[in-house]
Amino acid sequence: MTEIAAPSTAHFGRNRKKATYAEIRILAYWVVDRDPDGPSITEYRVDGVAYREAGTAAGPDPCVAEAPSPVQIVPAGLVAGPWRR
Repeated sequence: MTEIAAPSTAHFGRNRKKATYAEIRILAYWVVDRDPDGPSITEYRVDGVAYREAGTAAGPDPCVAEAPSPVQIVPAGLVAGPWRR
């Protein structure tokens, strides 16, 4: 499960939704912060009935995960492009 963080819903998303996802055993939960000055990805892995932080990547540093599927994402790439102001 991946969530794009929005300032208006950050508290709800990072608390209540995360707890619900853990209860139904969604194994991995990622929070993407698209802040143009400091984009980041935080990965959480389910541990029992709660999540634990498994890692964080920011800017040009890649976020690498092997499960549930191998993936590598560079947070800076999420905010790069002609639409950036």
